[in-house]
Amino acid sequence: MKCMRVVRIKQKRCYGMTLNKFYIKSEHHTEDVAYRFNPNVWHEVTNWKTYKVKVTDIQIVSDLPKDVKMLIKREVFEDILASEQ
Repeated sequence: MKCMRVVRIKQKRCYGMTLNKFYIKSEHHTEDVAYRFNPNVWHEVTNWKTYKVKVTDIQIVSDLPKDVKMLIKREVFEDILASEQ
């Protein structure tokens, strides 16, 4: 299944994806960070072009401190917003 939303958020820093799991090279962490969308909104994120992603819809899968996770969530969210404009 080809996900439309995934194609729309493709960035240079975002690479490699499996089903509902993406990786990003973050400015706030030295290693690559895995993130995904909340399973409750996965259908809307992938199938509706009009769906507006929220910061709370993004989940960091990598094991990181809480403050770094929030910074990376914000970074991913801003990348998504930038790619949609």
